[in-house]
Amino acid sequence: MEVQFSLDEKSGETLSRVGTTVDGVTEAKIPDELLTHSATSNYRIYAYIYLTDETSGNTKYEITIPVRVRSKPTSPAEDPETDPDLFRETVVAVNASAERAENAASSATESAASAEETLIEIKRVTDGISENIENANTMKSELSDMINSAGIEKKELESSIGKAGEAKTQLDNSISSDGEQKSTLDTTIEQANTIDASLKDQIGSAEQIQENIEQIRKNKDDISLLNEDLEEVKDKKITKFYASNQGETHLADSDNGKIQDMIIYGRSSQFTTTGKNLLKYPYIETTKTSQGIMFTDNKDGSINVSGSATGMAYYNLYSNRDGKRLTLASGTYKLVTKGRRGCDVVVNNGVTSAKNEGTFTITEGHNEIYCYIAIQEGLTVDETIYPMIQLASSIDESYEPYTGGKPSPNPDYPQEIKRVVNPTMKVCGKNLWDNFKTLSLGNVEQKNGTYIATADNMQVDITMKSVGARPLLLKANNAYTFSLKTTVSISSPKFVCLRYTNGESNNIIFTNKNFVNFVPKRDVEKVGFILYESVAGDKVYDVQLEMGSEATYYEPYTEQSVQLPYTLNAIPVASGGNVTINGQQYIADRVVEKDGVFGIERNIREIHTNTKTMNNSEEYPGWKNVEGISDVTYYNVDPVGDSRKLTLISNFTRATFLQNNKGTNNILYYIKHIIGYSQSELIAKAIDVDMYIRLQDAIFEPLPGDIQAKLRTLVTNYPVTNISVTSDQLDGYTVFNYPISMANGWNYVKQQLGDTRDYIYDMDIQSAEAYVNSEYAVALTELEV
Repeated sequence: MEVQFSLDEKSGETLSRVGTTVDGVTEAKIPDELLTHSATSNYRIYAYIYLTDETSGNTKYEITIPVRVRSKPTSPAEDPETDPDLFRETVVAVNASAERAENAASSATESAASAEETLIEIKRVTDGISENIENANTMKSELSDMINSAGIEKKELESSIGKAGEAKTQLDNSISSDGEQKSTLDTTIEQANTIDASLKDQIGSAEQIQENIEQIRKNKDDISLLNEDLEEVKDKKITKFYASNQGETHLADSDNGKIQDMIIYGRSSQFTTTGKNLLKYPYIETTKTSQGIMFTDNKDGSINVSGSATGMAYYNLYSNRDGKRLTLASGTYKLVTKGRRGCDVVVNNGVTSAKNEGTFTITEGHNEIYCYIAIQEGLTVDETIYPMIQLASSIDESYEPYTGGKPSPNPDYPQEIKRVVNPTMKVCGKNLWDNFKTLSLGNVEQKNGTYIATADNMQVDITMKSVGARPLLLKANNAYTFSLKTTVSISSPKFVCLRYTNGESNNIIFTNKNFVNFVPKRDVEKVGFILYESVAGDKVYDVQLEMGSEATYYEPYTEQSVQLPYTLNAIPVASGGNVTINGQQYIADRVVEKDGVFGIERNIREIHTNTKTMNNSEEYPGWKNVEGISDVTYYNVDPVGDSRKLTLISNFTRATFLQNNKGTNNILYYIKHIIGYSQSELIAKAIDVDMYIRLQDAIFEPLPGDIQAKLRTLVTNYPVTNISVTSDQLDGYTVFNYPISMANGWNYVKQQLGDTRDYIYDMDIQSAEAYVNSEYAVALTELEV
C-alpha cells in the first residue's frame, strides 16, 4: 500500500511512503521533512492512501493529520526515501506470482507453470538470499481482496525498500539456468536491490505459501457458506418478542403488534346445593306492603325490606295457623339470617324459639313451627334478608336456597347450566373508560368526550339511587385507579359508584385529589361517578379507569371487538381436559385456527329434550333413539357391566347417566333406585332436560369469512392491553401469544445467557447515528487523528 504525504491539500507535490500491514493494521512513516517543517504555528499534513494493481492505481482515502508546533530537536535521523514506482512494480510482480500459485492449486491448466515448480523456485530464491539480507527491516504482507470474481482474498505484499545490491548478484547467479521461470522472476529480483525487508520474513517458507493457498481455498468455501446463511436469514431479523398471556386478561407489558395463535375456550357453570336449607320455599306470603314497609319476594328465598314503619309490621314466612305452619322432624336446628341489620327474624313452635341467630330443639308432638320478620314502629330500613333453617350440626352457614332438603340439581329442582353464549372479544388499551360513550347523564351534557355541567352535582352513568349504570366488568380483589381532570374545585367531594354482580353497591369518595384507588370486594358489573359543588359550565375531561394502584398519564380509550353469534359449551372433568381454568379442567368447545382457517372445534354435543319423551323402561328411565345420537358418536369411559358412563352435565340431575354398551348404543338412561323416580313418574313431571355430552371425535365448523378476517386483525397496544371475552352468560377464556417490549424480550434472552451488560432500546435512526458519530469523534480525538 502506498501512502502519499503533502502539506498542501489540493496542489503541490507529494512524498510517497510504503505502508506496512501487520495483523490487519497498516502503518506508514510520515516523512521527517514534513515534521521538521519550519512553521511558526500549528499546521496539517495530508495523507492519501494510494492503491495499485498491474493496470491502474487510484486514491482511496484521505486523512488529515493535525501537527502541533514545538521546539526543534537536534540531529533528527533522516528516513530513506522510497521509490513508489519500484514498490508498485514489486507489488505487481509478487501479486502475479501469488496469483499463479493460487491458480495452480485450483486449476492446473490455467497456469503457465505448475504451482509446484513455482514453490520450488521461490524456495531456492529465498534460500539463496536469506544470508545476504538479514539486516533488512522486517516487513510483513498479506494477501488482501478477493482473487477474481469468486471473492478469493488476495493479500497485498507490502515492503520497505532499501539496499540489497549483493542480493541481486547472487539471485541472478541462482536463477541463471531457469529459463522462462528466471525471466518471470527477474523483475522481482531486480526490485530486490532496494528492498530493505527480508523476503523470507515477507513470504515465509515455501510451506507457508502452500498453507496460504490452502487458507485461501478454505476462505472461499467459508465465504460461500456465509453468503448462503445471509441469504437464509436476510428476512428473519428479530423485530418482536412474543409471550403467552397464559389466560391473563391484563397485559402490563405489551407492544404494538398482532395477536397470534389465539384460542377462545368455552366454559360452564351450574349452581348446586347440598340440601341443607330446610326452610321450605315458597313462603305462605309473597310481595306485600304493611305499615309503610315494602316486603319484596326476590324469588330466590330472600326478602327485601324497605321503608319507614308507621306501626309494627310483620311478614309471615310461616304463620301460627292451621295449614300455615312448617313441619320439621324432631331434632336440634339452627336459625341463620344473613343480611339482617334492623329487622328481627323469629322462629317458634310454641315450646321453644330462636331470634335472628340461634339454635332451637323440636321434640316429638311439637313438630310444627311458624317463622316471621318483624319491624318495630318508627324504624327505617332497607335491607335484604336471607333466612335459613339448618341442622345445628351443620357448620357451613353460607346461604343456599331451598331444594327439597336434597342436593340439587334433582328432578324437582333442576339447575340451569350457564355457558359462553354469543361471546364478544374486546381488545382495549390501558384506559377502560370510553369518554364518548354514555348511558345516562344528570345535570351534564357531553361534547366530544368532555362532560359539561348544566347545574350543580354532575352525575355520569348512575341510577336514581346513585348506583353505577355503565356496564364495565371489574374483577374482585384487583387494584384499580379512577382519575379525571376537571374545572370543579379539587376540594369538592367526588364519588366512584360501583354496582356488584350480586346487586350490592359501593360508593367510594375522594376529595382534595382527582384520583382514587380502590379494590372491589366482589366482581363489579356497572360503574358511574358523581361530582358535587359544580356550577353550570364546569367541565370534566380525560376520565381514565385503569388497572393498578397508580394514576398514570391519560390515554384515549381504544377498542377492537369481534362478536361470535355462537355458544361455546364445556364440561368440567377431573382429568383429560383440553383446558384448565382457575384450577378446573374442562372438555370445551373452542375457537381455533386450523390450516389457516378459523372455526369452532366442537367437543360437546347439546341435547335438549323433556322427561315426557322418555321411552325406555320403569327401572331404567331414559330415551331410545334420541335425535342427534348415534352408536359411535359419544365419548365413553370404562364400561360398567353392560353400560358405560357418559361424560356430561345436566340441569336435570347429578345422578350417573349411562349409555347402553351392548347392541345399539342409542339408549341413554338413569337407574330408578339412584334417581329416586320411575320412568312413569318422570314422564308425569314433564321436566325440560338440557344435556351436554362429550363427543368421541371433535367436529370442526369454519367461521364465516368476515369473522375470520376480524379475528386476524386483532392487535395489542403499547404499553398496556386489556382483553375481555364477555357473553350473555359466562365470560369466555382466551389464550394467545402477543408482542412484548424489546427491552423485556432482550432482558429475558440476557438472563438465559447470563449477560449483565446494559443495552439501549427503542432508539430512532437519527438518535442512533448521532450516538455513533459522537463515539467516533471521541475515538478520533483519543488517537489524535
